[in-house]
Amino acid sequence: MLDLVPIFKNRRFSPEALLRYGFSRAENGFSLQTPLMDGQFYALLSFSQNGEPSFRVFETETNEEYFPARVLSAEGAFVGALHQEIELLFRKIAETCFPLAPFQGQAERVLSFLQTTLHAPPEFLWGKFPDHAVFRVSEGGAWFALLANVARRSLALDGLGDESVLNVKAAPETVSALLQDGTALPAYHMNKKHWATLVLNDRLSDQTVFSLLEASFALVKG
Repeated sequence: MLDLVPIFKNRRFSPEALLRYGFSRAENGFSLQTPLMDGQFYALLSFSQNGEPSFRVFETETNEEYFPARVLSAEGAFVGALHQEIELLFRKIAETCFPLAPFQGQAERVLSFLQTTLHAPPEFLWGKFPDHAVFRVSEGGAWFALLANVARRSLALDGLGDESVLNVKAAPETVSALLQDGTALPAYHMNKKHWATLVLNDRLSDQTVFSLLEASFALVKG
């Protein structure tokens, strides 16, 4: 089976957008039938109520399911072309119906605070890292924060997966205190004397994070 999860990573499920695209409500979610391979086959594309994607492929002439399409390791140019066409279909659906939402949970609340209270829009400067956003004290000014999803191993943390983190600037003695009491990690890809990295997993209260952001903004703005 094709691995569809990466296609929808950091995207928000929108049932309304699926319906506008042409999907119909089904017993367990949403479904759409679409032709494949110049009409030789058709695919039944599905999303669960939680937005989990899946598909099945059928031969148009017989309406029998074509099971090799569900086997990622299936070999041959034909099956490869079929997988590629299905992947392109899902990528188009992702771009059309699943708006980008790289930050969830506490990170999303931090993003809202940055935009509404500090009036700092996110700037996504690196195409290779679409979930790394910087924030400036003014247009064209210096950064005062970095919000990003970073692999746990890159933060010297145990386990797999990513963590949402926030880099803030602070006085060296404040950085030292944050590190000593376990509030922060050594700054991710920034000067470790003047910056600290906060892990946004709700262990720190929103108000604590917001206060550190405001202090970072003031320090950088001068």
